[in-house]
Amino acid sequence: MAGGFVGKAVFRGDRILVLGFGSIGVTVLPLLFEHVDVRPDQVMILSDDDRNAPLRDGWGVAHEVFHLERGNLEARLRQLLAAGDCLVNLTEGVGSLDLVRICLENGIDYIDTSSEEWRDAPVPAPVSRLRAAHVEMREGLPKRATALITHGANPGLVSHFAKQALVDVAVAEGLLADDRSVPGDWSALAQTLKLQAVHFSERDSQYSGQGRQPGELVNTWSVEGLIEEACDPPSFAWGSHEKMVAGAEVSFEGGCRTVTMPGRAQDYHVKSWLPSCGDFAAFVLPHEETFSTADFLSGTDQITGEYWQPTVLFAYQPCDLAIASLHCHRYLGDEVPMRVLMTEIDGGVDELGALIIREGSDNVYWFGSTLDVADARKAVPHANATTLQVAAGLIAGLVWVLGNPNQGMVEPEELDHREILETARPYLGDLRGVWGTWR
Repeated sequence: MAGGFVGKAVFRGDRILVLGFGSIGVTVLPLLFEHVDVRPDQVMILSDDDRNAPLRDGWGVAHEVFHLERGNLEARLRQLLAAGDCLVNLTEGVGSLDLVRICLENGIDYIDTSSEEWRDAPVPAPVSRLRAAHVEMREGLPKRATALITHGANPGLVSHFAKQALVDVAVAEGLLADDRSVPGDWSALAQTLKLQAVHFSERDSQYSGQGRQPGELVNTWSVEGLIEEACDPPSFAWGSHEKMVAGAEVSFEGGCRTVTMPGRAQDYHVKSWLPSCGDFAAFVLPHEETFSTADFLSGTDQITGEYWQPTVLFAYQPCDLAIASLHCHRYLGDEVPMRVLMTEIDGGVDELGALIIREGSDNVYWFGSTLDVADARKAVPHANATTLQVAAGLIAGLVWVLGNPNQGMVEPEELDHREILETARPYLGDLRGVWGTWR
């Protein structure tokens, strides 16, 4: 059992099991020992392959190559974990609904960075329905441990950015005393501020002189993950003030009003805003945080007494090489080489935050992280800006999980944003709020 050094989260179990060891895993591992009082012999990694062995071996942790499937998942986890242990899920294609259920039923703490379906799902469910399935499952789950879902950068940190942005705007309007204040009712505050929309806006300008090889697909995080999001229909939280759109499907799922457009998300663009460039064009990709944030902020309209909800969407401009890869994927398909750009990146930043758009106002407010890859490498030498932002959210969430036992399944919006941002701040570069003009 770990001892409890000052400044580190205390781990009272016997083992932390990390599932998956890709670009996020190799960035998380150094931060794990920085923020959690755990010995290397208490950490084990289970992954599909051994490709990142050089970035693992120096830490003295155990590793096993094992392919998780529906039929072997529960038995293997029971062999490796017991009550009081912790599972850090960084996999793709392993059903997170099953992982959460198994962990909570057996008293095992849990955290992940996104909701995943099983890779062999016959008909992949939209992100909105996968999130709704988590919400529906939640009531029947025991609280023998804590399971914090979707807590990377986005989803994850951006929900805390949105809360801080609302607080900052409320302070500017004289509704709250200072930027450490917390409103008693977030929905009431959002309505008083005449919140119309939240954009989780992100632009990745990281670049590599090595480029991409012909027929190769690259990205600064999971190539498969980006392709999946880009090929899914665009879906996001549709505000109660919004009108119907021809050809779109509007439904109510997981506690919020949702719109789904026909076709691929990469074929739809939205205007958003960032401090570095002002207005910019971005893909509208389906993401869990758009639904969980809308659900969190929704409520009864203070004037009409009817249902109220803002529009919430993810506006994303990947790096240039990733955009080129998405274009090539249309013609090349999935059976081609894929590579995550890490140490070969020569420069650039990942700018990620929450943009507050209000009814009747040309002024917008953005709060978020602008992280230069050079600064990211000061924290983790082999990381890039994107993977460090995700790792920062994961580690801040893990510290919270270990300090808050037996909470059951929890979403990011339920946490104290001040506590999360305090832990993550050293890894987020320039973390600040900026006013802008919406043209």
